[in-house]
Amino acid sequence: MPTRDRAGGSVTEFIRRDGESVVSFHDRLVKGDGTLRPEFTLDARPMLALVFRGDIALPEGSDIFALFREQLVPTLSAGDLISSRP
Repeated sequence: MPTRDRAGGSVTEFIRRDGESVVSFHDRLVKGDGTLRPEFTLDARPMLALVFRGDIALPEGSDIFALFREQLVPTLSAGDLISSRP
């Protein structure tokens, strides 16, 4: 999961480690203990994007939830993320 520092634009990537518990992974997210990726670029394929601010260009056809939409047109609502589907 990549995260971007809004002020500096740097990207830090968080990948759950083998055998890492959900609680430990959450603790690393909160602490910001990830891997800095200075050359990070998005893949050109459509993706699932859950973003705080929609200030990023995403590939056409992506499924998007943006808390603050800015330049994006979200295709998912908060209800879509929490509803159960058969």
